[in-house]
Amino acid sequence: MEIINKEGKNLARLRTQAQLTQKQLATLCGIGTQYISDLERGVRKVSSISIRVAVPLADALHCEVRELLVKEEEQ
Repeated sequence: MEIINKEGKNLARLRTQAQLTQKQLATLCGIGTQYISDLERGVRKVSSISIRVAVPLADALHCEVRELLVKEEEQ
């Protein structure tokens, strides 16, 4: 059974739209590249990240924090 990782796919979509690599996004946010990869793959849940990570992510992706949590089909 395949696990659907909608939050991670949403984050990857936002990152791609911002024309950033995982490394570039991680550098902008002051976090590790592996952390970004884990979020996009669903190893870590986007909805469980701290505000200290969510705000820099949203800023780097030119979106609002709530957009990190909205599923693709809800946008």
